[in-house]
Amino acid sequence: MAILGADFLSHHGLLLDLKNRRLLDSNTSVFATCFIGPTAQVHSISAIAAWTVPDGPFSADYNQLLNDVYKDEAEPGEMASIPDLPIHHRIVTFGQPVFTRPRRLAGERLVAAKREFDDLLQRGIIRPSSSQWASLIHLVPKPGGKWRVTGDYRQLNARTRPDRHPLPIIEDLLQEINGRVFSVVDLRRAFYQIPVAEEDIPKTAVKTPSASSNSSRAMNHLLRNLDYVKCYQDDILVLSSNHEEHLRHLRGLFDVLQRAKLHVNWDKCQIGRTHVIFAGYEISPDGFKPPEPKSQAILDFPRPEDSTQLRRFIGMVNYYRRCLPHAAELMEPLSELLRGLTKKKEKLKWTPEAERAFTATKNGIATAVCSAFLFPDQPLSLHTDASNTAIGAVLNQQRDENSHVPLGFFSRKLSPTEQRYSTYDRELLAIFAAIKHFQRILEGRSFTIFTDHRSLSFALDQQSDKYSPRQARQLDFISQFDARIVYTPGPENVVADALSRVEVITMPTAITSARISAEQDKDDQLPHLLLKPRVKCHRLTIDGHPLVYVEGQGDMKPYLPVSLRREAFDAAHHLSHPSGRATPSVSRFSTFGRRFARTSVAGPNNAYHASSRRSTDTTEPN
Repeated sequence: MAILGADFLSHHGLLLDLKNRRLLDSNTSVFATCFIGPTAQVHSISAIAAWTVPDGPFSADYNQLLNDVYKDEAEPGEMASIPDLPIHHRIVTFGQPVFTRPRRLAGERLVAAKREFDDLLQRGIIRPSSSQWASLIHLVPKPGGKWRVTGDYRQLNARTRPDRHPLPIIEDLLQEINGRVFSVVDLRRAFYQIPVAEEDIPKTAVKTPSASSNSSRAMNHLLRNLDYVKCYQDDILVLSSNHEEHLRHLRGLFDVLQRAKLHVNWDKCQIGRTHVIFAGYEISPDGFKPPEPKSQAILDFPRPEDSTQLRRFIGMVNYYRRCLPHAAELMEPLSELLRGLTKKKEKLKWTPEAERAFTATKNGIATAVCSAFLFPDQPLSLHTDASNTAIGAVLNQQRDENSHVPLGFFSRKLSPTEQRYSTYDRELLAIFAAIKHFQRILEGRSFTIFTDHRSLSFALDQQSDKYSPRQARQLDFISQFDARIVYTPGPENVVADALSRVEVITMPTAITSARISAEQDKDDQLPHLLLKPRVKCHRLTIDGHPLVYVEGQGDMKPYLPVSLRREAFDAAHHLSHPSGRATPSVSRFSTFGRRFARTSVAGPNNAYHASSRRSTDTTEPN
């Protein structure tokens, strides 16, 4: 029942403009945008908009734009009617029609199914059928105790020729997102908005098969001229360099959707923001990374008891492995647990190595690197490495003279045969496989390959008859790219180490990257240090905060301002009161920020190392 009624409206001189969905002040003409929604017995009007826009000087402009294009739902009988769209859901089948007996429903599932069918029937999306085809109804529980009504099309799919139209590759979409302002537009029931070919309507009852491919094909057709739009199924990302440009881009997108009579799910839209969630990633001007809720879900994942649970965990992590350095080597003990297991829910035999790998993988996702976006005109470098069990690489791009950012990571486990390769062959394989993985980015661009195996720096200049057939084939592929191989000793490969070897190392201290960045801005000694020609300083971004790094002998040290040095020393020293000689060994396993991997905290007279490499130092504190 309404809480504020006619007496309230009369007292304040408010008018209800139901046609335009506004609550209007009759004296000042000021209005609030509203939406109409059904309640149990009556219809109510709410002054809470179906969308939210960020506060700021452009909030009124965004609200005005969305007011102009807002439409709550399709009218009864109205479906998508896209002009000149050559795309329909087509279900090409072979063999006899599929017919199954109805699945019995009761209770809340029966109520949910009836409600969904009544709504779809009213909107003209479905119609009564007397077809020879019939598939089972299937209800999937949704958050909040609701049900999603779908069709069980497994038998129909077995008689359907698959649709080969590919979905976009998420990594390609993410690396091409260059912008500072973003919006995500979600289509309402996108799969229902593409009409079914007339001759195929009898084959479907609840939801159209191959909807993902057809939806992707339709969106590619509609949005092909909007270069500021990236689309993955029913999620549309709009990216711009500023708010004025973003308003124009949104207007262009909504014009296309309105002409096509495609309806927007306003409740799920994210408009005019600097951080949005798109395709399961958090997008910001700095790049993309796993969003906090997904990272927390992986952190909270209980230790799997059987093979099905472990495969589910590995699948979750693999979706974000493009932000996880050395993922293959990190997860290798977990993969070993599944070796030889063929049955579902087969019990696991955990080993100490697998326990450590499980914890390290979860922590690695929690501190995953924010991968940057690709800028076509900036230099690229590929840093590769190989171990006895895995190969890996990080593709970096130089932003300015002293700043490098990671574009993505590659890693995979070596097969038993590859593990028997010589060191030369494993390092060569790492270069070959990494180039194949990043081929779409590297083609047509000059780049430098950094390896810690000296012999490979001469590989492209030697006669081919010196190589085995496998080596010759790999080197021939590498030579097709505009690349040069440069030897860099592992300890001196500071950029690769600082950006690609992230590991969770904790320490009881409040010194974070944000604090160090803020104190660096106020430090009196830092400007003088930057002017010294013999001191090599680099500017890197850690956790979104700009930091000055000092290049030392074999590592990179974030410059530690004077105001933080005593606190840093005490934090390391009081771990167990070691002597002065043992203090550096203890502090190697500490960090003064959540992501200072393979780095050190440096001042003129002290350096506290935080290495992510496995240490063989067993020095105990005195």
